[in-house]
Amino acid sequence: MKLDKNAKESPGKLHEMPCTTGEAQPGSSPSKPGMGTITAATDIDAKGRMRWKDAVLSWRLLLGDGKTELQEVSPENLVLAKSESASGRVTLLWQREDGLSIFVEWKEVGDEWEGKISYSGVPEGIYVEQVIFPEAQIPFQESGRILLPRFQGWIVSSEFLRQYGLRRFFGTMQFCAVLQGEKSYYFACHDPKHCSKEYEYNISGAGDDSVLTLKYIHHLPLSKELAPSGKLPYSVAFRTFSGDWYEAARIYRKWAIQQKWYLYGKAKKNPLRELSLWVWNRTDVNIVTLPVEKIQEDLGLPVAVHLTYWPDKSNTHDYPLYWPPRGGVDAFEKTMRRLKDKGIHTMVYLNGVNWDLGGAFAEEGKASGVVQRDGSIPSSTYPPFNDHPLGHICGEIGKFHEALSEQIDLVIRHGVQGVYLDVVGLMAIFNCYNPLHSHAPGGGSYYADGYHEYLDTLRSKYPGICFATENSPEAFLGKFESMLYLNHGQERFNRCCPPFQAMVPAFNAIYHGISSQYGTYTTIDGRQPVDRKYWPKDFPLIWKEEQELDWQTVYPDQFFFEIARMIVWGLVPSIHNLTMEHCTSEKYAKEYTFLKDAVRFYHENLEFLFDGDMLKLGEFECEQKEFLFATRMVLTSPENLQTIKAVYPCVLHSIWRAPSGDEALIAANCTWEEQTFRYQERKYQIQAHQFMKIKL
Repeated sequence: MKLDKNAKESPGKLHEMPCTTGEAQPGSSPSKPGMGTITAATDIDAKGRMRWKDAVLSWRLLLGDGKTELQEVSPENLVLAKSESASGRVTLLWQREDGLSIFVEWKEVGDEWEGKISYSGVPEGIYVEQVIFPEAQIPFQESGRILLPRFQGWIVSSEFLRQYGLRRFFGTMQFCAVLQGEKSYYFACHDPKHCSKEYEYNISGAGDDSVLTLKYIHHLPLSKELAPSGKLPYSVAFRTFSGDWYEAARIYRKWAIQQKWYLYGKAKKNPLRELSLWVWNRTDVNIVTLPVEKIQEDLGLPVAVHLTYWPDKSNTHDYPLYWPPRGGVDAFEKTMRRLKDKGIHTMVYLNGVNWDLGGAFAEEGKASGVVQRDGSIPSSTYPPFNDHPLGHICGEIGKFHEALSEQIDLVIRHGVQGVYLDVVGLMAIFNCYNPLHSHAPGGGSYYADGYHEYLDTLRSKYPGICFATENSPEAFLGKFESMLYLNHGQERFNRCCPPFQAMVPAFNAIYHGISSQYGTYTTIDGRQPVDRKYWPKDFPLIWKEEQELDWQTVYPDQFFFEIARMIVWGLVPSIHNLTMEHCTSEKYAKEYTFLKDAVRFYHENLEFLFDGDMLKLGEFECEQKEFLFATRMVLTSPENLQTIKAVYPCVLHSIWRAPSGDEALIAANCTWEEQTFRYQERKYQIQAHQFMKIKL
């Protein structure tokens, strides 16, 4: 497949476009490409693979008995028994001598092709364990990029794919896009139940003669009802388009806003809407909440605190058992009540998915835990010094959730107003074959179904209590009032430069205005918190004082840039590891003032920055400069510290439409100097470290 050498990247700019890192650009306003229709049988080859424009679409099934090696069935080893194409519709039937039949239908619906696949005649004792549909081959330019449904949106480059390949479970959304200007491709799953599925990308060939192979891998339950005949219980969709990540997100939005999770979430009034700052502090709540009270007093605005490392034990030990808190139960309750009286929203960390394989819950956890196809129990070790690996829960309500509920009841009875359930929002990353569970082994929707049921039970029992989780999962919109999101600080993760490319706010271009999205590793002084009581004393994550840098001097812009990006992305301003020194010392006065200015600006513009719909950025011009970022997070050791250099605009911006219909440009100057920018041929001045709203 030969690429058109005249294909061009669409012009445009991102909120922050690094010249040297290859970060994503939104395209110009998309022209409606039109899908065209299949009008001749020559568009179907002898094996039944459908060629549309430059793409070739096919499928594969993987059959097995749940234990032994999977066997592949594809158009290459079946006979094409039927091939019909008419205006806007293609039907294909393959058969095998033993009676196995595969039926595929492609139908033109608006600007998209929607595909369905079903099967019958599966031999006795055999299941269709995986459906790969579609398997698409697409001409791929070396400058092309892939938008993936991880976090708010993750863009990777051809370099990344060539080095690593890519196969992951779907996360926050159910679409991907191949971004290459006027020859971009969009693929989605119209799955209302969030069944277990993965995406896979690989590149073959070289340069602009490369071919990208995309696979959507759907895991089916090993159910006797589906054994002889069945179907993928939802359709897939694809189309071409002209544009970039924003255009792809808005295509998906057309389907997404019709779904129950969006309608449910949008219909609810989020009680946390007025929150204007989240503080993420760790260890003894009786100490680390004092600066929260200070900044709330200085602001006079609603503030929330997310508390981690609060139990009196090593972090991750004995999950899901946490109680008692450090400092004693009485002191804990007294602090929670005092904060509530002051109007500060309190939330504590609990893990909603992981259980300690080496702790007090080890044996009980096995009844609830994931068991893989080979009978093994998957586990992860976090943090790296943890001597207790963590198992995973599949979502089915059981012993784990009973124990977790007891912990939730304890913290709520002692004055906590919100509970953070970690990991739930990452969605299913394992299929479960635990014979003790009632769900069919293999794939299915039991993860989303189980946690929907569990959250509904919690809400019924604890009206007025708010819940949060990690990531931005569409499956749980409205089920969680707030969502912890960290990857807007992509430089700390070293995800802004090739081969990783960039994070983009695709989720907010689709779903903004439902959840209170917060979270950051940004600190005022550049230092990260440590748990000196329970971390190993000689562990390198505990930095010695002589290893600490003058972070404000070495990385003078990082704090300001990260706070500004939160604002223009429509996230709630957040700060990590806030101390009383940060709030009172002249050394940090500029940073503390900027943080308060950001919070006040956000609060004054909630109709745009919480309620608003993210619009296309339009033509925006300003100076650019090289910014320096430290890749330091909580678990970064001194020898692993890196400096990221990236060229970004000096003024970050976004455009929003409020529910009233009003539109506004939001601008933030990340630099120490006054800046000039131009929007729609008008010139504006913005002072150093200032925010600006321009009504359009």
